[in-house]
Amino acid sequence: GKKAEDIPQAFTPYKEVLDVFNRGLELPDDVTIIWPDDNYGYMKRLSSPKEQLRSGRSGVYYHSSYLGRPHDYLWMNTTSPTMMYEELRKAYDSTADRIWLLNSGDIKSCEFAVDFFLSMAYDIDSFDYQRAATYRAEWLAEMLGEEYYEALLPVFDEFYHQAFVRKPEFMGWGYQWTTDKIGNERNTDTDFSFANYREAERRLAAYAGIAAETEDLLEKMPESHKACFYEAVYYPVKACELLNRQVLLGQKNRWYSIQHRAGTDELAATVKECYDSLRTITDGYNKLLGGKWDHIMTMGQGFASSYFKMPALRTAELAAEPEMGVMVENEGSLNGVSSYHLLPAFSKYFPERTYFIDVFNKGRGELQWTASADKEWITLDRKSGKTAFEDRIEVSVDWAAVPSGEKVQGAITVTDAAGKSETVLVSVFNPVSPSLDEVKGMYMQDNGYISIDAAGFHRKKENDKIKIITIPNLGVENTAIQLGDPKEPKQNTRSSNCPLVEYDFYTFEQGSVDVYTYVLPTFVLNADRGYAGHEATNLETQYGVCIDEVPVMNPSTSSIEYAQIWYESVLMNCRVNKTTLHINEPGRHTLKILCGDAGTVLQKVVIDFGGMKRSYLGPQPTRVE
Repeated sequence: GKKAEDIPQAFTPYKEVLDVFNRGLELPDDVTIIWPDDNYGYMKRLSSPKEQLRSGRSGVYYHSSYLGRPHDYLWMNTTSPTMMYEELRKAYDSTADRIWLLNSGDIKSCEFAVDFFLSMAYDIDSFDYQRAATYRAEWLAEMLGEEYYEALLPVFDEFYHQAFVRKPEFMGWGYQWTTDKIGNERNTDTDFSFANYREAERRLAAYAGIAAETEDLLEKMPESHKACFYEAVYYPVKACELLNRQVLLGQKNRWYSIQHRAGTDELAATVKECYDSLRTITDGYNKLLGGKWDHIMTMGQGFASSYFKMPALRTAELAAEPEMGVMVENEGSLNGVSSYHLLPAFSKYFPERTYFIDVFNKGRGELQWTASADKEWITLDRKSGKTAFEDRIEVSVDWAAVPSGEKVQGAITVTDAAGKSETVLVSVFNPVSPSLDEVKGMYMQDNGYISIDAAGFHRKKENDKIKIITIPNLGVENTAIQLGDPKEPKQNTRSSNCPLVEYDFYTFEQGSVDVYTYVLPTFVLNADRGYAGHEATNLETQYGVCIDEVPVMNPSTSSIEYAQIWYESVLMNCRVNKTTLHINEPGRHTLKILCGDAGTVLQKVVIDFGGMKRSYLGPQPTRVE
């Protein structure tokens, strides 16, 4: 036989084997080390500068499908192409250019991921973030025709954005192998809120929009291309829309039941329609082309997940006659919290903002209602209604008529046919100073928080090593920034020359605030990247957070695999870190995010003065336009 040194050899330190390797396992220099991801797309380890000199170089073992803790994803391939490029580019740049392995599940549902992965393996220099973000549309246009490219771009931009925020398999919101003898997932309500920031409604609307577009394209598609379109476009988009509607409307049904809304049963019926429709289109997939792919697409993937099951549905106890109920935006359904209804404060810095009042029936028959405001500057988009279920009033402010002041007050009275009335309090924040022109383009405090889109920075400071770039179609706001190339050395966040981005904001408060930074949950890639200063650590990644010139705090993007924070981070593709800082006086200030470990990806920042409400993604950006 051949000598060992004449036989190509590879070593894959997957899972617990990586721990053994990191404790000092020695390999012959010509053995190729195949570095693994964490099963959720984030590389756990790459070659250090010393290891990059090895003749065997390295490779990658990556996942586009996985069965394991904290939750499997086997049904639908929704891994973000831009995230794949971000992780695999830095692997390639650290000599992982010999062997690339992809866990592609049952292959058929991952066929795009396989093509994308192999295309990058063949010629990664032909890709950048922009091409990665648009490659799905490019790939489809090659099969369906170039005339479909422009129509498919926004569809898959939204598709990957929503799936990045939460994969369809994770919508059951439970963990696997952590409860019961076999660890079956226990479905719960999601963290998407129907009460705060219209979060759940925006997700449903986004999916409905791209589903309608794909349905329209399917109808117009030539017969020769319909099977391809059904498999590669229609089914992934429509199935994800139906699954999200099924789960979120099931959650809404349970919420309505608590409020005794007459529309509770109607929601239950819609959930059942989604459940049935999802199985119908899945059956349609399996019957395409005479059953060529029969049984390849199934809802019940794995043996411990339950995201695909019928959600728990409830009914509501209704009064014999119509009975009025009222709920307002940001109110929720907690008892014992407040004895009055209060809309979020209207701010002159966001003049287009509206807030809703839900008028709902808690009894049988049709509810008649009227609404009136006690101030002429309070605008209602409707002032009366007749409904068996519910009506929504959109409330806004006539800024030409509202008086100046920081605590301008008003009220809306909603009355039913029996004379029962509910009062909704309105507050307006309309200070004389600063003017809109003075703060235009800045982030402004609103209802006790400031929300910042990472890509919307005001200034950046770079050096010869660290360049700060914007990444499209990635992050909770669908754009993110990368603080330097991951192959560059770690930076000292305490240095006055440290690369950074700056965000100008205006506040009416002073004192302690909680700064939440949303970052991609990346790992420490090697232990030889440099300490970047005295009393630093190499056990976890670091980046810097500070306001103005106060001391820099150093949160991390990384965590120990299988720790609770890792569970939460990989399920939402985001690690959310809370840093408590101090603002010494009201007025204009600057938030700074500094580069520690090069390659840190920032998605979003929220500064909480005590007003941020419970939600999954936090409030939308509060930039004055």
